[in-house]
Formats: sequence, structure tokens, C-alpha cells
Amino acid sequence: MAEKAVTIRTRKQFIIDVLHPGRANVSKAELKEKLARIYDVKERLNYL
Repeated sequence: MAEKAVTIRTRKQFIIDVLHPGRANVSKAELKEKLARIYDVKERLNYL
């Protein structure tokens, strides 16, 4: 069970543009890890 109720107000939802010059693409796992660090959330809570 969740620690507290999840409502639309407690969620962070947004669109990001990923710029990756010199690389063909970026893995979802790498993006999840980076976003978790930037926004101080648990990686398992990120959905891409």
C-alpha cells in the first residue's frame, strides 16, 4: 500500500524534451535514473 493517498495534486506530471547530441538514443532506464536524481523521487515511481 502507498504511504499516503495519491491524488492528482500529489503527482508531478510533465513533458520533457531529451537532447542527446552525439548519441543515437538514450535508454529509458538511464532517463529514469537521471530524472529520479533531479526531482528527488524514487526511481521505481517514474513512468516513461
